[in-house]
Amino acid sequence: MMDLSSIVPVFTRVVGHTQVPVRYADVTLEIGPSSRPVRWLATVGFAPTSRWLFGHFGGLEYFFFALDVHNEQFVLAPHEHLPAAL
Repeated sequence: MMDLSSIVPVFTRVVGHTQVPVRYADVTLEIGPSSRPVRWLATVGFAPTSRWLFGHFGGLEYFFFALDVHNEQFVLAPHEHLPAAL
């Protein structure tokens, strides 16, 4: 669990022109099986919303991804140029 209370929110306009407070933090992301995980550093935004605010930076540029909005799922398939594990 991260404590984001000291981070000043930045208001971001989303679809429908609603403004959402987003708090950005640097994190290490990890994906993959425990035998060969891939890790990279990324700046991610956290928002108090039940809807997804999904951006294509900070790591997603290393994957093809498909979004299934109806089932609230996504699928990732790695590109060949994944960064080396940290």
